[in-house]
Amino acid sequence: MITLMQVLHSVQGSITGDINQIVNGISINTRANCKGRLFVALKGDNFDAHEFVKQAQDAGASALLVERDIESTLPTIKVTSTHQALADLSAWWRSQFDIPVIGVTGSVGKTSVKEMLACIFAQTGKGVVTKGNLNNEIGVPITLMNLTEDDHYAVVEMGMNHAGEIARITNMVRPTVALINNAAAAHLEGLGTIEAVADAKAEIFEGLAKDGVAIINNDDRFAPNWLDKTKQFEQLTFALQLQSGEAIEADVIASYQTKDNKLVLSVFYKDSNFEVELNALGEHSVRNALAAITVSFAAGISINHIQTGLRAYRPIAGRLNISHVGDLTLIDDTYNASPLSMLAAINVLVQYTDHVLIVGDMAELGDAAQNEHELLGQHAAQLGVTCLLACGNFAQVVVNSYKQAQQDPSANNAVAFDEQSELIKYAITNIDSGTALVKGSRSAAMENVVNALTQSLQNATATQGGIH
Repeated sequence: MITLMQVLHSVQGSITGDINQIVNGISINTRANCKGRLFVALKGDNFDAHEFVKQAQDAGASALLVERDIESTLPTIKVTSTHQALADLSAWWRSQFDIPVIGVTGSVGKTSVKEMLACIFAQTGKGVVTKGNLNNEIGVPITLMNLTEDDHYAVVEMGMNHAGEIARITNMVRPTVALINNAAAAHLEGLGTIEAVADAKAEIFEGLAKDGVAIINNDDRFAPNWLDKTKQFEQLTFALQLQSGEAIEADVIASYQTKDNKLVLSVFYKDSNFEVELNALGEHSVRNALAAITVSFAAGISINHIQTGLRAYRPIAGRLNISHVGDLTLIDDTYNASPLSMLAAINVLVQYTDHVLIVGDMAELGDAAQNEHELLGQHAAQLGVTCLLACGNFAQVVVNSYKQAQQDPSANNAVAFDEQSELIKYAITNIDSGTALVKGSRSAAMENVVNALTQSLQNATATQGGIH
């Protein structure tokens, strides 16, 4: 609980009403819980929460944080910018806690790493973890403001689509351990080049506590740059030992094998050598787990808690979730997509026989979109994808590239669809067995394909079983 006096001291503003009023957290949405909370009236290009102040009061808000004069009987703090005030308030509130605070960013896999860390840290007690996609300049303050005196840690995911965003977020979070999982071709629309992406991700270290630990992925080509940027901090590096056995340098090293649809990691750190079981697929999942393990060591988590936590981990919805519908094995990887995550997913798919790759567009690639979709088709062919279905603005680009790489322009094992509905009709008619992997960016909404295929096959199975 916070008093308005404390709020006022953390933001630049003036107050009308009882300065000793107590608020139990914040709310930015009248459709969420407002009771007893400080309602923050944010403004955006297409919305203005000042228009919903009365609804907030009716929903039980105890006080208001606004940018302009409004009519209300509630105690009200007026500031120049409610966005800046929200950032300042959350930064002050975070400073009240002397606990491990983990900052996680990266182009690919940061949400999975965050969920793995949540499972590991849960073994040590109660804490706060970023929920859903609350990883931006609005979502992160909400996460921080959820901290209570009963919490022993915080795991905060940091996303971005333009330079400077993570710098602002990390200065709210002030992580004690900061990780960049990787830098890859994502958010190019706002940043232009992968080099710019790597620099933007490195902003996470700007808020790192003086005695904090920088976690560096030594397998990433930008590792030397990140190591140079964090020389003033303690550093902990990690790397994956591939089957070639080539010597690698890192503080935490892992190798892996697949057993019974599970990954088994062999981890080496200092004088310790132990195994970790992971209910996930793909080398990228190993790399995510290795990142989470390294962060955990930096935060002083025991090996036993790491092992128990990762055994409890399950991929989030739309992240290589496998289901069996009739004779079809369906791999749902529709949560999001980037060139690197597409490549990782295809590597999982081609381990199966009789398979089909179903893809939608990859978003936020800017001027690189044409080339990256050409590479997608090329990689699919080179990795041995036997059937390809694509929909969206770049569907024909992907299919043409795939056929060209196969040196068979007339091949009928790759089809492009302008509309997703057309792809769904084709898939329902032609796919009822084998393995199908479905993937695309959020904007592509490829979960519609998964749902349609699942429903169609379930109906067919029920009918065959005599259920009408």
